[in-house]
Amino acid sequence: YNGNIAFYSYAIRNNNSLLFFEKKMNKLKEKIKKKIRETGPITVSKFMGMSLHDNEYGYYKNQNPIGAQGDFITSPEISQIFGEIIALWIKNSCSKFNYGNSYQIVDVGGGKGTLLKDIERTIGNKYFSYIFIDINPYLIKEQKKCLPIADHYTDINEIPEKPTFFILNEFLDALPIKQFMKQKGVWKEVCVDVENDTFKYCYLNPENPNFLYDYGLDRLITEDFYEVNMGLKGFIKKLSKILNANGGVALVIDYGYSYGSGDTLQAVQNHKYVDPLENPGKADITAHINFSAVKELCKKNYLKSNGPTTQRNFLLNLGALSRLENLLESNNDTQTRNNLTCGLNRLIKKKYMGELFKVMALFPKNNFIPEGFD
Repeated sequence: YNGNIAFYSYAIRNNNSLLFFEKKMNKLKEKIKKKIRETGPITVSKFMGMSLHDNEYGYYKNQNPIGAQGDFITSPEISQIFGEIIALWIKNSCSKFNYGNSYQIVDVGGGKGTLLKDIERTIGNKYFSYIFIDINPYLIKEQKKCLPIADHYTDINEIPEKPTFFILNEFLDALPIKQFMKQKGVWKEVCVDVENDTFKYCYLNPENPNFLYDYGLDRLITEDFYEVNMGLKGFIKKLSKILNANGGVALVIDYGYSYGSGDTLQAVQNHKYVDPLENPGKADITAHINFSAVKELCKKNYLKSNGPTTQRNFLLNLGALSRLENLLESNNDTQTRNNLTCGLNRLIKKKYMGELFKVMALFPKNNFIPEGFD
């Protein structure tokens, strides 16, 4: 045992040589187990919150998740057309505003910085300043290399007061959720317990009984899973305050559904789906976004919304295929042309990201009508 890094060492003798293999102990896993043993089962939202945001061992504090060497790849890494289309959408939206000619573009959870870099490359920085919101030290380092002119903050409340375009690409899906399961006519909250030193799901009376009435679960008839995004309410409230005070738009791009229910909790590690309970702090745990819930929260917070539409429709409506044709015409390299075509196909084809990912625009109650929506 090493005082700072716990590990087990295994030795295997092979041809008179000693091979050592070190397997790091998952400290967060032990931390969560200790909490459960001391206080009892915890809700899925608490488990997800600790897994992703624990100050010591949380996924978004300690992992470098994006790219071939990470756990997943996002749309900006797949195709430059994604960022270019959003850049033109922002520029087009500016022509409909009366906010002057100075705007800031804020990428919330900005990944490796590719999206904001593509936007800046497309529309420049004469009228736009650029901001990343992030807490991951690995990604912040990548962002600074990718777009040195951008500023960095850890919360949207810290940004300057000026008209703002927020980009929320695969951000809301990482906010912790509560899960409920109706069994024999009775709603139970999905929780996490420890049995034989292993995490397991259990179903208990809701932590807050009023929660069922606040979210209308008492009116649901079907016996199924129902999920409530716990961070969504507070985030939309903060977003509304900024947009209503300074003007602007928030563009939400995420996988999700417009209506319905079901168990959508999932985890990804090394580009493969894994058990969400297996390796907390080492895998990206997310849940699909209920866009009807987003719309309802917008109404309660004095925001209008357009959408959701599919990512396929949004990109095609804004000329993604024309942009691809222009890029192909100016490029003779076979591999580059193939990469450009395959990249856009991954974003718009129904069997890939085209239908699963949805797009929604949130904005103050004015006469603004965003482009790209059905």
